[in-house]
Amino acid sequence: MSSAPLESDPKPGRPSRWRFLTRSFRVQVTAWNTLTIFLFTIAILIGLRYGLSYTLQLEEDKLLAEDVTEVTLHIRQFAPQWDQVREELERKEESHSPRKWFGVIRDREGNILASTKNAHLALIPFRGVITSNPRTVESYRLSERRYLLKDGQAVQIVVGASIEGIEEDVSRLTQLIVVASLLLLILAPFGGFWLAGRVIRPLSDMTARTANLRPSDITERLPIRQTGDELDQLAMTINGLLDRIGNYLARHRDLTANAAHELRSPLAAMLSSAEVALHQERTSEEYRELLASIVEECSRLGSLVNQLLLLAESDAGRLERGQEKVRLDLLALKAVEMFHGYAESKGVSLEAHAATAVSVQGDPGHIRQVILNLIDNAIKFTHGGFVHVEVKTDADGNGILIVTDSGVGIPLENLPKVFDRFYRGDSKTRQTTGGSGLGLSICKALVTANGGTIEINSQPGRGTEVRISFPRAG
Repeated sequence: MSSAPLESDPKPGRPSRWRFLTRSFRVQVTAWNTLTIFLFTIAILIGLRYGLSYTLQLEEDKLLAEDVTEVTLHIRQFAPQWDQVREELERKEESHSPRKWFGVIRDREGNILASTKNAHLALIPFRGVITSNPRTVESYRLSERRYLLKDGQAVQIVVGASIEGIEEDVSRLTQLIVVASLLLLILAPFGGFWLAGRVIRPLSDMTARTANLRPSDITERLPIRQTGDELDQLAMTINGLLDRIGNYLARHRDLTANAAHELRSPLAAMLSSAEVALHQERTSEEYRELLASIVEECSRLGSLVNQLLLLAESDAGRLERGQEKVRLDLLALKAVEMFHGYAESKGVSLEAHAATAVSVQGDPGHIRQVILNLIDNAIKFTHGGFVHVEVKTDADGNGILIVTDSGVGIPLENLPKVFDRFYRGDSKTRQTTGGSGLGLSICKALVTANGGTIEINSQPGRGTEVRISFPRAG
């Protein structure tokens, strides 16, 4: 038995407020912006702290080096009169009292020869080895040097100064860094949220406009701000998609209207024939003629329905690509032989030229239907001329089918429309040729489904050439 949901649970189908916030693009931009600025600023401030500490220490080392040099000059001037050296050290200690400066001079046995009053001897125990680099002991910075007297005796000079001032400066800077970090952590999200709002405002407008579009009327387009940024590119991409959808819907409406018109004619003819048959008694011969007329219209209606179903399967991507090995030359020759009688009845010379054993990969039924449609079209639009069918291979071994006629041709402005469904040219062409206007549409669908290409070249009054390429058999 299932239990009732808790009152605090979010309603089914509706995301919780927390999930909504975490999924909000504006919140995500704000979070990433805040984190980036915070980490970047903290890194800069920490680097500044260590940089200041290093700079102040380096400056103190330079001062100690100068002090050692000055003490060395005093030793050179007064030694071995160490009392006078001590007086100079004490005088220097007094003048550098803010630094808590001190100095010590020892001989090689560690005996103190001279020192300041406040020398921190505990910090500088005697060592046989002198370190050339300055070092830090507790809160003092020390510098050492070995000096040879005139009599060859070696002495050790050690000077030092307090680094409490440096530590205080670094401590104050550290406090400022902490305060600045806290302020940044508090203020950055608000600034980031405001900036993110400005950044995504065009995106929100695009979302609102797109949400108001309706399939029945998608003439509205997203505005282009002419900034050339990614949002402009997105708007142009969406507008392009809307254009393609609009064209598709327009073709769909035209297809529906044309299909209804084409279906209405045979239905009206069958209904008229049935009403005539039922209106009064007729002879058996008359009934047979009426039934034959109905059968003819049914056949025409069935053919149209089959064509529409094939195109619907093509639109849905359900026309599977054939994998059989097909002899294109044999199919073309059989199709030409089948149309010889029809061509002679129209005074058209129908010829074929096929290379030997042109094998392609595809569906034999689809390829046969394409060849029949093309030859039928060529004969329809040719009066007393010729129709030539050629089969060959190209440099890559693909099968090439070329159907050429000397018919009326197609005006240049109509060439882009010849593959449109139910397109049959001008009214004169429709009256003389009949047909549903689906033949070339079906040819293109079948050729494309079998991995081929189709193209048409034509000149009014000089005929038409249809060229198809099928992939070679593997």
